[in-house]
Amino acid sequence: MTGDEIANSIRGNAQLNGTAVMAQRVDLVINQAIAEPDPALAFVVPSQVPRPLDTFVNREDQLGRLWRLAEAPARRYQPLVVVVSGAGGVGKTEFGRVWAHEARTLFPDGRLYLDLTPLRRGGSVEIGEVLAEFLRALGQDDRIISPTVVGRAGQYRSRTEGRRLLVVLDGVHPTDDLEELLPSSSESAVLVISHHRRPDLEDRGAVPLVLGPLAEEHARILLTGFTGDDRAAAEPDSMAELLRMCAGLPVALRAAGSRLKGRPRWRVSRLVEELRDESARLERLGGDRSVVETLWDATYQDLPPRTARLYRLLADHPGPDSTVESAAALAGYDVEQAEDALLELVRASLLTQDEAGGRFRLHDLIRLHARGWAQAEPDGADQEAALLRLARWYRRQAERADRAAKGDRLRIAQALTVDQAPGPDLPFSTTAEAVRWLEEERQALFALVRRAAQAGHHELAWATAEPLDVLFESHRHYADCIDAFDYAVQAADQDAGSGASREESSDGEQDADNRRQQARAWLRCLLARPLWELGQFERARRILDEAFAAAEACGYQRLQAAVWERGGKLHQAQGEFARTAGDLARAETEFTHAEADFTRSLAINEAIGHPRGVMLQLYLLAGLKTLRQQPGQAIELLGQAAVLAAGGRDRKPDERMRGRIAHATGVARLAMGQLRQAEEPLRLALEIAEGRGADFDQAQARDLLAGIVTDPAEAAEHRRRADEVYAAAGGLRLRPSGSGRPDEAPDESADESAEGDGQQP
Repeated sequence: MTGDEIANSIRGNAQLNGTAVMAQRVDLVINQAIAEPDPALAFVVPSQVPRPLDTFVNREDQLGRLWRLAEAPARRYQPLVVVVSGAGGVGKTEFGRVWAHEARTLFPDGRLYLDLTPLRRGGSVEIGEVLAEFLRALGQDDRIISPTVVGRAGQYRSRTEGRRLLVVLDGVHPTDDLEELLPSSSESAVLVISHHRRPDLEDRGAVPLVLGPLAEEHARILLTGFTGDDRAAAEPDSMAELLRMCAGLPVALRAAGSRLKGRPRWRVSRLVEELRDESARLERLGGDRSVVETLWDATYQDLPPRTARLYRLLADHPGPDSTVESAAALAGYDVEQAEDALLELVRASLLTQDEAGGRFRLHDLIRLHARGWAQAEPDGADQEAALLRLARWYRRQAERADRAAKGDRLRIAQALTVDQAPGPDLPFSTTAEAVRWLEEERQALFALVRRAAQAGHHELAWATAEPLDVLFESHRHYADCIDAFDYAVQAADQDAGSGASREESSDGEQDADNRRQQARAWLRCLLARPLWELGQFERARRILDEAFAAAEACGYQRLQAAVWERGGKLHQAQGEFARTAGDLARAETEFTHAEADFTRSLAINEAIGHPRGVMLQLYLLAGLKTLRQQPGQAIELLGQAAVLAAGGRDRKPDERMRGRIAHATGVARLAMGQLRQAEEPLRLALEIAEGRGADFDQAQARDLLAGIVTDPAEAAEHRRRADEVYAAAGGLRLRPSGSGRPDEAPDESADESAEGDGQQP
């Protein structure tokens, strides 16, 4: 091609600004850098719906209706909500699981499933816990899950926007507020499974789908699946009578079928004769259940004595489910005996086992049946002794989990020995394992604190509550923790007032008396924190005033320093709240009180030679100095704290606090207008946060670095990565306080008090 043949053509509405260059050939190289995705922010396609039973039969009409609803054009704004209701035992849960599995191709972004029953407390469900479970299932890292319900709801909406998800909510009560659990996308669907109709949801567009008993032909198919065709055909009249007795309830049909299948020599007529006595012990729920109780009675009476005893004991287990270890502690069996008995109950259809195989659960109605047999025992002492044994085992495991998670914090209770709390010890090799166990067993632990306090086992109540502070720091179960700490405070007062404990002590009575007085102060500190975080400042102040008086009376200086620190944190929280509300005078007053309390704690920690306590008070005081526009003094205090955080001959470096102190130093430098001097400590804070995998600490450091680095590309990268963390948190953008600590911190940022004592698990 010659030069004369080269031409540019500019047509249409195009406009030319500048110079058009004609060339025979243009070479263009595009370099594209693709950042590795942050695992903490990755979306995970969940598949949580448990597998349905192969014996499920019929329901074609209802399944077909669900298919038609799901395949219809998406709604304008709201997801499809279908409320599946019906009598207990009619097969609602199994129906929901079957459709969720069959329709999985309609929901490429996953299927969430949650039974609300284990999360229920006092009849209600803490929606924040449900949101946290769903956020984890969708790939959100625990460290960036918001501590508040509002924040979690925002994160959930962000995670579900534009997705095609199926959400199955089982065990729903009429009063459960499900609004925050609905996905953002109108292309998603929600299956609500409940004993009750939900007219409130139907008024807003939800579709009701009521399940009734199985028709006789389908009930026969289900029952014959257990007995076999030949056995059923041999006794048609008895089969017809058995079907009538079961009244089309799948739960009754399965129980009858399982009983016959396990006894191949029995004639069907023998089972029918056993069921003729209709005397009932269970309350009726959604239909005639006397036949089901009779079936369970017969199954129970066939159990081996050791298994039957465990069945009775499980009726009053404090949690919604149990493990082999907790069952062993409850019954006083070894692990192998407990596992054998549990599996025997599973085979008898009196107990269900989760898919992982580690947890066993009594259906609510079967629990009532087991309780009836327990109450029928002539000697109730075995039941009472078993529950006390289980409570002590839970206390010991909670104490061990506490030490594994935070070996360096103050504790008042004398740890139980294995002789005092017999049962298998659990392996807590990491902090994560310990916290995970506390979270999995939280319902049992909370219930045990309440039961022990009500039964007069005062030390058992407050000593079991003490390790729950670790659970609060990691998961912020506000309602449950406040309830447990409330009971613990009352129990500690009763324990101290009685002058003697009903729990065994391994040390002298004088030491035990001192511990009881110390518990009165320390349990109040644990209660005050969730109260002030919820803005209940007046009640938190009253509680801490009582803690101050109790700590002074017992004369334990370590405890006194801890109480003064808590008092300072409460004043600082009140000051920041007042400043946000525009009441600057009140804010300054509260900050002054906070400084006085931290200073008092500092003096005590120095006097008793507790370097970590000294470091934390210096850090807290520095934060106040920055808040009060005294950054120069803050930097001086932070310098002293940094020396202690670096460790010494007999102390390891505290990496977490090194990063916090570096960040706070950068904040103070910025407050002084020293942008270049702020860059170095902020980079150090970022480096330490990256090493620890602390996403929010990284985001805060990047947020500040983005405003001071000179390279525009680096600034943009810092801002982008910080925004990703905040977006994953539902838009929650954390501003650093004067100490560099966020106002709302997720699990990763939960503060460690100055109460550390260096104890190891």
